[in-house]
Amino acid sequence: MPPSFAARPQGGRTAPRDERAAFTAVVYVLISGCAWRHLPPTFGTSSATAHRRFSRTRPRTCLGFCVR
Repeated sequence: MPPSFAARPQGGRTAPRDERAAFTAVVYVLISGCAWRHLPPTFGTSSATAHRRFSRTRPRTCLGFCVR
């Protein structure tokens, strides 16, 4: 389970998005081969959010075998 987000006292940021929805969107793009911009809205997360989560987690999950 992803960690829960604590409320920031000063505010200013957008609300955290559902980690499961972002993960599902990333898996969909990787399996289907569609472009990030064509991600269907039914996943509940934007294509920018899904791509950002993919970019942020990719270096940790490839264990150094991916070529950038």
